[in-house]
Amino acid sequence: MHPKKIEISNFNYELPEHCVAKYPLQKKDHARLLVFNNNKINDAHYYNLENILEPNSCLFFNQTKVINARLLFQKASGGKIEIFCLEPDTRYNDIQIALSQKQSVYWKCLVGGASKWKDNSTIQLANNQNSIHLKATISEKIPGAFIIHFTWPSTDLTFAEVLATLGELPIPPYLNRKTETSDLINYQTIFANIEGSVAAPTAALHFTEDLINKIHNNDITTNYITLHVGSGTFMPEKSSTINDH
Repeated sequence: MHPKKIEISNFNYELPEHCVAKYPLQKKDHARLLVFNNNKINDAHYYNLENILEPNSCLFFNQTKVINARLLFQKASGGKIEIFCLEPDTRYNDIQIALSQKQSVYWKCLVGGASKWKDNSTIQLANNQNSIHLKATISEKIPGAFIIHFTWPSTDLTFAEVLATLGELPIPPYLNRKTETSDLINYQTIFANIEGSVAAPTAALHFTEDLINKIHNNDITTNYITLHVGSGTFMPEKSSTINDH
């Protein structure tokens, strides 16, 4: 069968709630690792990685950093609107330029409770204990999302700083829990450096400084790329075949 004709339903499986790791191990590099080599499958752990990889190999790490992309707003009538910032509008040719905007920015977003926002009125951040008066209006409705115009005219903060102060880190929905303070550290890789993702490159969360040192000592080199992770990593499939996704 051609891969494009493969049914999405073939990938369905039951994942019991008790099998979901809602919190990382205290020693992150003790996470389990499945190794497929010479047509054999073996169980291992991340801390053994330097013995699994061939010497003179090179590992590339994604140095993207997850932003506090979730914002909770409130209408004048009291209705709550959740805005999930996905990526900058196309008027910005670089995410860092968009994050560096001051007082106003346009962002592609998902909107929870959009049906309550029919009048396209300006809404204010809910439960705001800061002096940053962040407001939002719908600039445009696009397929599957909205272009939201954010304004915060009374401060000289960048949008990156506004999100860091007012936003919530968007942990994966399958964890079935609210974001906690510990997630601000645990849901970032140790080499996270450039802001822009709405989800972490999760396999890399298990790397530690000690593990990287052991890898280097075994003649394995490392390098870095930046690939921002979008919402597609946890959005549900809406097509019946791979070709239509």
